[in-house]
Amino acid sequence: MVVPWLVALGSTLLLLRDRIRSWAASRSAVPTRPNERRRRTFWATAVLLVSVYGGYFGAGVGIIALAVLALERSEPLAVTNAVKNVATGTANGAAAIAYLVFAPVDWQAALALGSGAILGGAVGPAIVRIAPEALLRWLVGAAGLGLAARLAWTAYL
Repeated sequence: MVVPWLVALGSTLLLLRDRIRSWAASRSAVPTRPNERRRRTFWATAVLLVSVYGGYFGAGVGIIALAVLALERSEPLAVTNAVKNVATGTANGAAAIAYLVFAPVDWQAALALGSGAILGGAVGPAIVRIAPEALLRWLVGAAGLGLAARLAWTAYL
């Protein structure tokens, strides 16, 4: 029941990234050492919560992780997306190994999911490198809101 709301939150954060950054910059024009410690603690906590969520649920963790990283860092979306891919790929790889060892595997579904992941991993970065960042961010955010709506629809009906 919480997953659609978290996906919607991540999508909204991604869509409002520039406004949130401007607002945050206006509130802390002169960073001080204690503020820097608080900022690092906040972002470390945010990444930890996204990691726990991703390890437990998995649904929509990509958009949530992308939103957190995009808010915290100022690199282009392609770089942020690459960091997100490495992090979520590592987490998913560890989960796959655990499932192989400890749980029955539906190999037909696993092969379909794995094929899609490999295809997306091959095509996605090429698209991210050439697509306009603002357009791509809006498309990903809109797709995330669509996913949130679909998840909410199936969860509440």
